[in-house]
Amino acid sequence: MPRWVSLSRILLVGGLLAVASPLRALQVSGEPLLRPPTSQWLEGVLRANAGFTWRQVENAAAQAAVAASRKNRTDAMEGWLLVARWARLLDTDQREVTGRWIEAINSARLGHRTMRTEYSPPAAPLRRNSTRARSRAGP
Repeated sequence: MPRWVSLSRILLVGGLLAVASPLRALQVSGEPLLRPPTSQWLEGVLRANAGFTWRQVENAAAQAAVAASRKNRTDAMEGWLLVARWARLLDTDQREVTGRWIEAINSARLGHRTMRTEYSPPAAPLRRNSTRARSRAGP
């Protein structure tokens, strides 16, 4: 076997391990599936957030919700679905979120004279603002 094949296999295995390690923070199995998400799980996800996407958080939480539903644990299912919805929202473009917010304000007739009428959010995921706000607020 040529030396480059062995080296490429080593690099492939190393790369897979590097990706799999942070994803372990997302795994939910056993007893934790039967309870709503804990602050420890959420803190672990936030600490490891450079290793995965919010879409992966959404998928892990949705899978946990399905498992909780199969065990008739409605409280756990609702908690995991809430995490999944927030993860999806954090991965959504700010322009889309702002548009939906304006529609909700208008349909509920909550607008008022002193409320701004125009917004120009950046073309970036909502998580960019939340990360900046969290770092300013401190740990």
